[in-house]
Amino acid sequence: MAGQKPSEPFVVQEGPVWRFGDGRLEVALDEGTLGLTVTPAGCAPWLTTAGGDEGLVAAAEGDTRRCALTDAGTKSFEAYRTGWAVGVRARLGNFPGLAGLGITLIAKVDTAAHELVCEVMADESGAQVREIRWPRAFVLEQAGRANYTVFPTMAGLLLPSDWPEEASLDKVWPHQNMCFTRGMYMPWWGQVRGGEGYAAIIETPYDAGCALVHPPGGPTAAQPVWYASLGRLAYARSLRYAFLAECDHVALAKRYRRYAQGIGRWRSLTEKAAGNPRVERLHGGAIIHTGVMVHIQPESSYYNKEKPEANHHFTPFAQRAREIREWVSGSGIANGEVHLDGWGRRGYDNLHPDVLPPCPEAGGWEGMREVAKACEEMGWIFATHDNYRDFYFDAPSFDRDLCIRNLDGSNPEHATWYGGRQSILCGVPALGFLRRNLDGLAAGGVELSGIYLDVFAIAELDECANPEHPMTREECARWRGLAFSECRARGLVVSSEEPVDFALDRMDLVHHGPYAQHPSVDAKDKRQLGLACPLFTLVYHDAIVVPWSFGKGAWGIPPQDEGFLHCLLNGGIGYLYGVGDAERVRTAAALHKRVGWLEMTGHEYLDEAGRRQRSRFADGTTVEVDFDAGSYAISPALGE
Repeated sequence: MAGQKPSEPFVVQEGPVWRFGDGRLEVALDEGTLGLTVTPAGCAPWLTTAGGDEGLVAAAEGDTRRCALTDAGTKSFEAYRTGWAVGVRARLGNFPGLAGLGITLIAKVDTAAHELVCEVMADESGAQVREIRWPRAFVLEQAGRANYTVFPTMAGLLLPSDWPEEASLDKVWPHQNMCFTRGMYMPWWGQVRGGEGYAAIIETPYDAGCALVHPPGGPTAAQPVWYASLGRLAYARSLRYAFLAECDHVALAKRYRRYAQGIGRWRSLTEKAAGNPRVERLHGGAIIHTGVMVHIQPESSYYNKEKPEANHHFTPFAQRAREIREWVSGSGIANGEVHLDGWGRRGYDNLHPDVLPPCPEAGGWEGMREVAKACEEMGWIFATHDNYRDFYFDAPSFDRDLCIRNLDGSNPEHATWYGGRQSILCGVPALGFLRRNLDGLAAGGVELSGIYLDVFAIAELDECANPEHPMTREECARWRGLAFSECRARGLVVSSEEPVDFALDRMDLVHHGPYAQHPSVDAKDKRQLGLACPLFTLVYHDAIVVPWSFGKGAWGIPPQDEGFLHCLLNGGIGYLYGVGDAERVRTAAALHKRVGWLEMTGHEYLDEAGRRQRSRFADGTTVEVDFDAGSYAISPALGE
């Protein structure tokens, strides 16, 4: 009630249960189970699971042991108070076979925000922590469309509590439950039951993830996972729960948007364009994705043994320059970006980071300058596809001492991509190679206006145990960010593969960012993983440009849906592949010109199955799509 004095913060012990709160949020912690009961004012309690899981993985004397946090032989609890929080501190020790390991858990109510914060830390003077899972999950058991989990897997999914298929992230997408991967573009998730809900925000995301568990038919549970950093827990981990009495998936996304803005992770396209006017060329534009050379090494998993001639082919730079002019002039789209693959000395995904000189077979320096000239004359950005993570064994600069080193002293190796055998270049020395190549292109007269740093914004954050250039995952994010900043400082429009949010403040564009499919985004038999839900767009639409593929069931598009409709619903831009695509690309471009720099303020499902949806933008524009009918309606209509 307005003018009413809020209740005083409190913490009390009642036998084995501690209660604490501030009048608007009350929490109970059970000493025996370490479980939580959270009661927001005016709402029913949220209860975590009772226990029994293996919440602790640690290494001691060369062996890895698993146990429950409740297996601690010694436990102590005490009230926790600061000037802005009240709660309980638990100290756990004497775990079976893990002498010298101590775990501290803190659960506290932030009395300024009226939110629950849970922290985990370790004393690793004996054993070393590999993984901790706490707090336990709130399990969403209630059936019905009003009860669901929202999760930032790629662009976002909404998972009804009784969804009939398996949707446990570890099972459908193994190794993708860490933050800043396709499993979690953003470090948060949420649940809603009958209009009440919470957003769980991982405040220390670089060595963290979430175990999303949903067996066929439910129930759904989501729990934080805290991973070691270079073999140790290393620092305090923090998770914030924001409970909302009246909410839906939009309100939860907006809570994370405010958080991202508050910590400086969010930066608008308006601000980016003010710093680099070239960014405005993306506004109401399109993307031309083309390439020059394909060369596939015999060791590559892509090598075609049946047709060896298919492993090496190219299109001259001069031909690509003519095509760009024809496509742009024929499309009627005045601005956008040309993304050029395979321009290096041996083509796409080869010899990185030693890509200069430009492909001699395709026309070399002169040919590449012609492409750059064509883009500039048409008013489009010219961006090269480059890579400073893949480190190929036959690159002239290859040096194992510059590779990622695992904790056991080995280097990662594989031969998946076109260039064959490779390791991973550590992010610390990668910046030097980037500067060298950008200087080399400028010296050769190639005037870039954009750049695409492949996989820097989608590949998992790397660790490196080489003592000459040690790197944690958080430091890896910093070094990748410095690479983006280096390009930005040179006036380039900056892009990478997908919109993982640690990098978004320094990127203008991504390659794609659609929806998760099971078993993969490009499988022939792919199926929808929950309901496609534009969580990412609700948070970041006016902070990054996302292009969409238009085909039915295209990459990352639910198999029965038209990518074009998802593009419109999300206020994105399209890919231009020749003049034949131009009409729909122009429609997307016209909508983006109106709303591309504006916040998506709303989204709703207009039927139970989610086949009809409506989005809303800050100027009042609405986009309604019907995936079954293949139709859309934009209001006010384009041109009005």
